Amino acid sequence: MEWAVRDQHAKIVSMSLGDSPTDGTDPLSEALNPATAKRPERRVVAAGNSGPEAYTVGTPAAADAALTVGAVNGPGKGVDQRADFSSRGPRVGDNAIKPDLTARVWAFSPRARSRRRRARAPASPWTAPR
Repeated sequence: MEWAVRDQHAKIVSMSLGDSPTDGTDPLSEALNPATAKRPERRVVAAGNSGPEAYTVGTPAAADAALTVGAVNGPGKGVDQRADFSSRGPRVGDNAIKPDLTARVWAFSPRARSRRRRARAPASPWTAPR
């Protein structure tokens, strides 16, 4: 995160990485919070692929400063219904609202070997504010 902002002058940092559900006080979430507070750029983070159960938003998507994005289905798959794989809130511990928003899954991955894997690509890169 710091490299992208400090050395590359990024205005938006989009991340699709994560781990187990958390209350946002884990080391990765904590690293995201102060970095965002000091600078104006946004950290856009995919909610994760641990749905459809509640309380499945992991780190760093659980960070207070993360603009956390969940996925909804695109055309032909129950349009505008939350994708079954998308992690869901609320956040573990304090029941804070996460994800902050949802977006249709319109990601493309030339390396994906199947339609299912392409469909599970993160929505966050496509929802970053421009």
